[in-house]
Amino acid sequence: MAKEEATSNPNKALTNTRFSDLKPELSEPVLEALNHGGFEHCTPVQAATIPLLCSYKDVAVDAATGSGKTLAFVVPLVEILRRSTSSPKPHQDDQRCPVVIPKELGGWCRTLLEDDSA
Repeated sequence: MAKEEATSNPNKALTNTRFSDLKPELSEPVLEALNHGGFEHCTPVQAATIPLLCSYKDVAVDAATGSGKTLAFVVPLVEILRRSTSSPKPHQDDQRCPVVIPKELGGWCRTLLEDDSA
């Protein structure tokens, strides 16, 4: 079994948890964007925080650079915005959320958000 796990997930920095296995489930457009970006398995930070944040729980994360923190916060943000059913108030013409992210993930996040808003 250890050999099978190593074959399915050769990157030791990742868990064996797939984004598609998380509960609550991520929406199909988000899963497609993750797959398109080459993200199949979660890092430990992502596996621990995404389910909590998608369930509206507070989290505090202290982890090394490259541990997946940005994606751990962006994925739930997109999911929560997708699930939002409340209409904007009359003085609000659209929903906005400022997000500060590393340049490397900027293009991926923009693509995900643009695809979702269509």
